Amino acid sequence: MTRVADWDLRLFDLVDRYRSTPFDWTHSHCIHMAVDVLKAVRGDDAAVPEFPAFDSRETALATLEGMGCATLADGLAMHLEEVAPAMAQRGDLGTIENGTLVCVGAHWFGRSETGPVTVPFSLITRAFRT
Repeated sequence: MTRVADWDLRLFDLVDRYRSTPFDWTHSHCIHMAVDVLKAVRGDDAAVPEFPAFDSRETALATLEGMGCATLADGLAMHLEEVAPAMAQRGDLGTIENGTLVCVGAHWFGRSETGPVTVPFSLITRAFRT
């Protein structure tokens, strides 16, 4: 996929915004962040997968199951090229359990119900090129 010229600045601004935005299953969760990362890196007009609204972890998992995905990573794999986690680059997406993170260089940034998280490469189970 082609990245827009200022993708790195857009990604920096996005991560900064998500660091200070409270987690909310309706408007601000890890899947929202993944879609926003794709738009930041590929451009606002890029074709990105649409995910329906969720109101809880259970609703999110049930929605993914309804899409034929056993996990969130399976849903990403339907739309993005999978790469080995060790080969991921800044701006790529990765997963742990049922959470999505973005590679920000030496570690991964993500969101949880308790706040922002940083995760080392060693904990990423699957990764996807943006």
